[in-house]
Amino acid sequence: MEMIVLSGIQCSGKSTLYQQKFAETHVRINLDTLKSRRKEMALFSSLIEEQRMVVIDNTNPTMQDRAKYIGAAKQVNYRVVGIQLDVPISIAVARNLARINQAKIPDGIIQSTFRKMQPLSLSEGFDEIVNIRFSSHQRPEVTRIVK
Repeated sequence: MEMIVLSGIQCSGKSTLYQQKFAETHVRINLDTLKSRRKEMALFSSLIEEQRMVVIDNTNPTMQDRAKYIGAAKQVNYRVVGIQLDVPISIAVARNLARINQAKIPDGIIQSTFRKMQPLSLSEGFDEIVNIRFSSHQRPEVTRIVK
């Protein structure tokens, strides 16, 4: 089984990545959709128990934020992949302004999350890390680190 943990500031493309690459194979867990940590953790626990493939689609800025998912998945022998979407604030803010049919996020919240961001590390328990770096609105640079 596989669990993917997405990490990146708001408007970095996490949900779009899920829709384009994982929607047909993995169940999405997203705090914004579920509205409470209790519901999020209940869904996560049931999916792990059922041995379902999962994507954690939250900002997950710190090691502490990611640890609860990684630890639980590792206990039941999941392969854990971290995907870091490294997007400059300027691009995230521009994407936020261009949102249609979605609530706009205050710039201060995006900046606050950016300041909290800690890079993913194999020492957290990831089996693989994929860093997707956007330096402009063009094609991203992708780097893979495998255990």
